Amino acid sequence: MTSWEGRITERDIYGRLRLTCPPERIPAPGQYLLAWNPGETDSLLAVPVFLAELAAPEERAVWLAPATPCTGNPGEKLHLRGPLGNGFRLPPGVRRLAAFVPRRPPWRVLPLIQRVLREGGAVVLFSGADTAHLPLPAALEILPPAAFPETLRAWADYWVADLPLEDAADISSVLGSPTPPVPGAVLVDTPMPCGGLADCGVCALSINGKTILACKQGPVVEVEGGR
Repeated sequence: MTSWEGRITERDIYGRLRLTCPPERIPAPGQYLLAWNPGETDSLLAVPVFLAELAAPEERAVWLAPATPCTGNPGEKLHLRGPLGNGFRLPPGVRRLAAFVPRRPPWRVLPLIQRVLREGGAVVLFSGADTAHLPLPAALEILPPAAFPETLRAWADYWVADLPLEDAADISSVLGSPTPPVPGAVLVDTPMPCGGLADCGVCALSINGKTILACKQGPVVEVEGGR
């Protein structure tokens, strides 16, 4: 896949970057762009960056979730490849979404949350992070992470989670059951330096009884469920 350049036009108080982006390069929620900032001489590896808001193609720009070490400042250019990987694929008819992001702001699942709310659905976010100051949708309900398993059983018809690789590999503990009552998907947070080109194995994990590479078969991994 050919590489391309995007220019950072803004960096907000939350660390999100506004990046120029052709419509055909806008990733779907859960997909990633592999980014390298040539101005950051202490970082030689490209890092995955994700949408932080739903993007309108006519704007030719996107908000990206904060990523380390690829920060950057307005005026700088990022070398990019993508969009890459598998994103979220909501089944038809999803109306009640449970989003589990226990320890940090929910930027990487926010585009999906926005989509469900705009289509008339309801979303509950399970977060232990300080979200009071974040520009989140007013219709979004926020509960503590401990309430997640019970909400799956009693309310949700689909769930998503944004988890580091080690937690994603132990997803049954997060869900409170080897088989969740409803289907869902995990967005795996892990370095993906090769972006699927080299099978380097850095992002390998075992989930759903098989070993996958998050950069190729992920970073969104679907999990079956059934009441």
